[in-house]
Amino acid sequence: MNKQQVENRILYLDILRVLAIFAVIAIHVTAMDIIKVEDIGTFEWWVSNIFNSFSRWGVPVFFMISGVLLLNPKNNESTSEFLKKRIGKIGIPLIIWSVIYSVAKHYFIEMDKPEIITYPKILLTDIIFDRAYYHLWFIYVIITIYLITPFLRKIIKHSNIKEIRYLLILWFISTIGSYTYHSIYTCILHEKSSYIRILDIPLVGGFIGYFVLGYYLNKIEITKKIRGIIYFIAGTSFILIPILIYSTSIGNTKLNEQFYNHFMITTFFITIGVFVFFRYKNFDNIIPVNMKKLIVSMSNATFGIYLVHMLVLGNIVNDIIPKEINAIIRIIARVILTYIISYLIVMLGRLNKYLKKYLFP
Repeated sequence: MNKQQVENRILYLDILRVLAIFAVIAIHVTAMDIIKVEDIGTFEWWVSNIFNSFSRWGVPVFFMISGVLLLNPKNNESTSEFLKKRIGKIGIPLIIWSVIYSVAKHYFIEMDKPEIITYPKILLTDIIFDRAYYHLWFIYVIITIYLITPFLRKIIKHSNIKEIRYLLILWFISTIGSYTYHSIYTCILHEKSSYIRILDIPLVGGFIGYFVLGYYLNKIEITKKIRGIIYFIAGTSFILIPILIYSTSIGNTKLNEQFYNHFMITTFFITIGVFVFFRYKNFDNIIPVNMKKLIVSMSNATFGIYLVHMLVLGNIVNDIIPKEINAIIRIIARVILTYIISYLIVMLGRLNKYLKKYLFP
């Protein structure tokens, strides 16, 4: 990659993409420790809880980055061109990796070892119903968003900022507000929440909001004063999540993970805070060209790293880094080592054009 190609990149998005995959790895590194309800309140549990809580912005930011890049009204691709380019790029790797993870799950991890004659049916079920491995859900969701992106582009192209803001307000009410309302009722008030029909607003549910939010926050100008308020709320939310997880899980037989959710209002504010912070950092003037090239290389490898990192974590890193060492050091070491090994696998795999196309796009 030459200097001109690097300079044409939106550097803060590349940095965010790299940090987001670190955040996702951190979630998976700590997942097995925080679900042990018998350990709730111990030092090791609190460390895992805090790391996991602080990493929850990673997935929403991935959607926001995609929104910045794909909702640009200047993109003039036809619907067929867009779908062929995007769906093909991630659809085939999804199927291949689903096969890999399904085999690994049934024959090496869970060890249920179905008979060979019945396994094709199990494999098909795993792929259709997203059961191959739990982290692959993200790719299913991004495919569904890609399917409606051509229509979203037209909406964005013919809408002004106020109209886009109105769309985001509706999404906030129907998704963030609704989820937060249900969580408060079920977790804090210990009552079953009632369905509020008016919050069920069509067309603005799920991760679509983060997708549009990324485009919106990249488009508007935010004053320094407003940014300060955003950072304060995000910081407060960072503190609240691990406390809420603890207070709603202590004494229970199962960890309450609702406050980790991507649509919880605390996660929403953290995600905005992280995105805005990096958007307003002038990285172009402080990062040398060679470092920019490395960042772009790491950014381009992110999807491949996402696909392979669970195999690396479960079959290599967990065995290398012993459980007996300090929890903070163990988590940081596992995250970094998982990333490094996954990155090297992706870069080596990309030396072959077929592996680059079908395994590590």
